[in-house]
Amino acid sequence: MLQRAVDSVLAQTFKDFELIIVDDHSKEPPKLNLPPDEKRVIAMRLPYNTGYQVRPKNIGIMIAKGQYIAYLDDDNVYLPNHLEVLYKAIKKHNADVVYGDRIYKSNNPNEKRFMGKQSFPYDLSQIEQGNYVDTSDIMHTIQAINDVGFWDIFWERKGDWLLMVRFGKAKKKIIHVPEVITEYWWHSGNIGQMNPDGGLYPQANPQFRKHLRNLAKDVNKL
Repeated sequence: MLQRAVDSVLAQTFKDFELIIVDDHSKEPPKLNLPPDEKRVIAMRLPYNTGYQVRPKNIGIMIAKGQYIAYLDDDNVYLPNHLEVLYKAIKKHNADVVYGDRIYKSNNPNEKRFMGKQSFPYDLSQIEQGNYVDTSDIMHTIQAINDVGFWDIFWERKGDWLLMVRFGKAKKKIIHVPEVITEYWWHSGNIGQMNPDGGLYPQANPQFRKHLRNLAKDVNKL
């Protein structure tokens, strides 16, 4: 899956980027086939498994040189115009955060989870109830992630949900681009549940929802 994800980044219509790959000390070091003259890729393998999905993201941010950050989980795919669409939107609107739409895919012909396009405008009151923005959908400024204190490392899952709530509570300018730019691929490791409106909401326990309610106080201190 990683090779497919990397290939989708290298095939972008927007060419001025650096691709930072952070391997969280997986069981087998990944092997990638890259063009011999490709100089935009920075790959690193952590000395031990951090145990949290978001810690490798924070490490990648810390070594990034650019003003804008985008993400791609290794099981998903950028459509060719992904970076171009988000970059144009964040510049046009002078935004702190932008995100696009995604379409769900699966190699399993019997997949029962949501299949199709997901598209919702940003609404803090709605996203506090359930997430509809995936990690691979977003681009933000380096200043925005610095302002909210990077990704929350205290929750193993739901990091993208927390991040979008924290951006909202910090009064960041968030722009939704209603265009499909990402393929989200279902597999056995995905979590989530259907919501009545057809979107995908991760399951949340009472402790997590209490954490969401307290985020306003946490963010306002930053």
